[in-house]
Amino acid sequence: MGQQLENTIFGLLPTGMNQHGYSVSRIEECVRRAGSSGLLQSGLTRAFQRIGERELDEGISLLTRSETIHTFKRQTAGRKATVYVHKDYADEHAVRFPDDRRV
Repeated sequence: MGQQLENTIFGLLPTGMNQHGYSVSRIEECVRRAGSSGLLQSGLTRAFQRIGERELDEGISLLTRSETIHTFKRQTAGRKATVYVHKDYADEHAVRFPDDRRV
């Protein structure tokens, strides 16, 4: 029981033990799971539509400023798409998708 509580507490510490910190850690994990392909902004918005646009934008901003996630722009038939890639996969993404421009 003690080990389980310890794991729970140490799992919460990176979140700042508040709702916003928890949301930010969930956003990071979602982008990380996308791997080197990255995650389109539209997909991230859909995945986090319940937390609200402002909180999502703040989380993305915090993660990009800290260079935890990287932003790439991809030219499409219409407007440019935004692709978020976790720092662990950013270099691989740049190789796999040479036409994506790092922002």
